[in-house]
Amino acid sequence: MREEPRPVAQPSPSRPAGLSRTQQVALVGVVCTLPVMWVGISVVLFTGLKPAARPTAIAPAPSGRDLYATHCAGCHGIRGDANGPASPFLDPPARYFGMERFRLACTANGNPNDDDIVYVIRHGIPGSAMPGFPQLSDADCQGLVTEVRSRTAFGLSQKLCKSYEAEGGIDGDELSLLVDRLSQPGETVAIPDPFPPAAPEAVARGRTLYLANCASCHGPDGRGDGPQVKDMKDERGRPTRPRNLANGRYKGGGTPERLYVRLAVGMPGTPMPASATLKPNEICDLVHYVRSLAAPASDSP
Repeated sequence: MREEPRPVAQPSPSRPAGLSRTQQVALVGVVCTLPVMWVGISVVLFTGLKPAARPTAIAPAPSGRDLYATHCAGCHGIRGDANGPASPFLDPPARYFGMERFRLACTANGNPNDDDIVYVIRHGIPGSAMPGFPQLSDADCQGLVTEVRSRTAFGLSQKLCKSYEAEGGIDGDELSLLVDRLSQPGETVAIPDPFPPAAPEAVARGRTLYLANCASCHGPDGRGDGPQVKDMKDERGRPTRPRNLANGRYKGGGTPERLYVRLAVGMPGTPMPASATLKPNEICDLVHYVRSLAAPASDSP
């Protein structure tokens, strides 16, 4: 009798052929784990690599012209002609650059060097409407110096043209040379170094010098009430008064060195003269007496 063939077992559709139950479970685990691993790797990669920061835009530094428009034009005017909107309300009025001389120079001829202009920009002029701008950088101050000098040259040229009208005017090249020469700073005044101390005998000598040279304007006690006050005028014919030395506020600074220069050079454009006849040691004595008039004396720069 013929034997019937035995049926071959067919692989289960849910189980791959040739794999045991354990191998199948492992394979399914790997297949399910791969997407999770890929997501994890992606998260690490994309969160760990931060996008490069965009470079921060740096605002350009303001030009000297911008600084002048911001800090100076309101009083001195855009052209430096003291025609700013605040000028009519100031007493004394703002400086008309070039038409009027600088008051606070440390040079023998009274024309300011760059350091003189920077000093006024930074410290202002106590007792006047001119404020200080200590927040400005060295570069900012130098930019303002350039702007002030250009307006000074313009104002001085206007002044010279007016003075030459009666002679038929002045040639442009000659005018330019004259403006350059008249605005050139002189040598810086030499200050005794070290400055002699304020010994009692030095103050006593200074008092004698003060009564002989200063009291007629500043008064016997330095209160700005001398007999000549009523007739005082500045270079433009405006009434002016001497400083009240008793309050310890000095336009050019209150240190002995700053006061020495002010006494030696004077204040150009005002009745305050240079101490042309006094020797350096006498000016030092006078400085000590002037500082003694205020209690305590100012040590402001």
